[in-house]
Amino acid sequence: MAHKERLAELRKLLKEAQELEIASPDLAQQILIQTLNGAEEMRQKAGKEMQRLQHQMGEVEGKMKAADLLSDLVVNIVGAYNTQERKRRQEDKELRSIEGGGEGGEDDEGQSSAAEE
Repeated sequence: MAHKERLAELRKLLKEAQELEIASPDLAQQILIQTLNGAEEMRQKAGKEMQRLQHQMGEVEGKMKAADLLSDLVVNIVGAYNTQERKRRQEDKELRSIEGGGEGGEDDEGQSSAAEE
């Protein structure tokens, strides 16, 4: 039952209680006012809690996006280093083939100098 429907039912029951002389008009009015005030207080608390949770959700979403960006950055950096190293090795290979026809001794030197870098 929706909130408005419950209040309508409460009003109906309080009116019936007055007719049956179970409750005075003052008591019926107090019950209705307390019910409305309590409902409004709970609604306000729920609204504040909802705002707090939405704020937290925004923070979490921001952290998730930052983590995604960081992982993308790491992937791009590693990929760039790999590309750079493949290019350097290809250039070294081409240089060795121009200089000495690709003899074994020059390969060893090229590998040791690459390890020193």
